[in-house]
Amino acid sequence: MLYHSEKADGLLGCVSVTEDASWQNGSLREECLNTNWFMSLEDAKEKLERWRNDNNEYRPHSALTYLPPAEFARNHAAYGHC
Repeated sequence: MLYHSEKADGLLGCVSVTEDASWQNGSLREECLNTNWFMSLEDAKEKLERWRNDNNEYRPHSALTYLPPAEFARNHAAYGHC
């Protein structure tokens, strides 16, 4: 799979990301990387930050008793678990 990246000289290049990349997050790939074209490095940063914010602040996660990660962390910190 190829993704565009902006080089230091401002020209666009391609970055290959393999399907078995160890950092891969299935939701990130399905909901952000596979659905967006990144026109520049700045564009990619903005789109990825929007996805990350939505994923961490608003989207419930089944492994966290259906709470968003930020809320789960706040709840656990309030009870002295962190």
